[in-house]
Amino acid sequence: VIRRATLADLDQIVELEHAGFTLDLFTRRQFRYYLTRGRGVVLVDSTRGKIRGMAVAMWRRNGRSGRIYDIVVRLALQGRGLGSRLLRAAEAEARRQGCERMVLEVRRDNAAAIGFYEEHGYRRFDVLPGYYEDGTDALRYAKGLIGP
Repeated sequence: VIRRATLADLDQIVELEHAGFTLDLFTRRQFRYYLTRGRGVVLVDSTRGKIRGMAVAMWRRNGRSGRIYDIVVRLALQGRGLGSRLLRAAEAEARRQGCERMVLEVRRDNAAAIGFYEEHGYRRFDVLPGYYEDGTDALRYAKGLIGP
């Protein structure tokens, strides 16, 4: 079941972030902000109280673009469509907020994520040299949310 995360989910969200990434991690404080005051949504896929995956999407007030900050699915559950469902749910939330497109960054060396986003209609439009904390470039992608 995909739902909005709450503060009660914070421990599992932070644990999942650390299981999914080794660099450029969101802190507990950042997640607390996103859950309570941020302009966006933290969505989780959970079953019987166990969070299996999450997506973090943000937007600006009166902005036309949303931004995917984070999608992570537990390693043992990858390849089962959870990431796709989370991405579609984040896009739907952004549409409801009036966003006309979604933007994201992905590590140049993350072939799996690049393939995932391209399969879901995202197209590369820019490169950000040295974007990540280890100096790896980011590829910027976008997808229109208006239309069929």
